[in-house]
Amino acid sequence: MVEFNTTLENSGSLRTIVVICTALVVIVLAVYLQTANHQFIFDDEEYVTSNLHVVGGLSGENILWAFTSSHSSNWHPVTWLHLNKKDQSPVSDETA
Repeated sequence: MVEFNTTLENSGSLRTIVVICTALVVIVLAVYLQTANHQFIFDDEEYVTSNLHVVGGLSGENILWAFTSSHSSNWHPVTWLHLNKKDQSPVSDETA
């Protein structure tokens, strides 16, 4: 039977791992937190605000559409369902 040593040999290795993981988390947060206040981009109107299936709410008809249709040359039903669940009403130009 093979036994695995699940503890680190010395605290230097553990410290190195913690420093690397912390640095990675800080870098990722620094990059992605910048997007919190970004506005809609060029294709959001076509995909979200003007798409009646997305702004129409989560219904049987819209779920069927998400899995059986492509829109703007793309097929991504999970994205459609997520947007459908999240955005229950059309977004006006003033709030976009």
